[in-house]
Amino acid sequence: MIKAGLTLEVLFDTMDSGVVAFSSILQAGFKVKAHIGVSIRDLLFNQFDVDADYVKDRIRTAFLNGKPVDDFSTAMVENNATLALSAAMPGLVGATFRKGGYLAAFRGTITHQRTDTNVEDRMGVVTIKLFNVLAKEIGITFLKRGVIVDSNTARWFFSDPPDAFQRDCKGILADGQNIHADRLPQMIAAGAESPVALRLMTS
Repeated sequence: MIKAGLTLEVLFDTMDSGVVAFSSILQAGFKVKAHIGVSIRDLLFNQFDVDADYVKDRIRTAFLNGKPVDDFSTAMVENNATLALSAAMPGLVGATFRKGGYLAAFRGTITHQRTDTNVEDRMGVVTIKLFNVLAKEIGITFLKRGVIVDSNTARWFFSDPPDAFQRDCKGILADGQNIHADRLPQMIAAGAESPVALRLMTS
């Protein structure tokens, strides 16, 4: 299991403003602790309380370990898997990679295939990436619970935070101590063994 090198609790007036501020991290990818050995649908619906109709109707494209997925109920999420989610994408690319789309047959062997291998249901870690409107709409689900961000991504983000972060962030607790955002790049240790635990809070 992941052990964070630094724990950050970041304060905003509203969850929505915090999600906008961290949208680049939501797209770059973050890790969550979860029961693995379950389907994409079960992961999102049962563990992260994403509405079942939202999973079915709003999340139109998913890549599991780089392969497009057609059936969220049979694609099993294993430990250290990467799951990228998107709403409908425009054009031919969007139509080709849309789950169950009429152009799905053109993907050939790159489509994620269901396996009959039993995957043990246990605690593990999954990397999630949220693209376009999904970052705003369900990013809050993950940020308020807490996510794990690799140190390189965290240092990149806090070295030049977006305008929304600089404008709306009301305070930061680093391992329980109030600090200014300018100090964070120096506080975040380099290397895969020092990820950052990040949680969004409101006043």
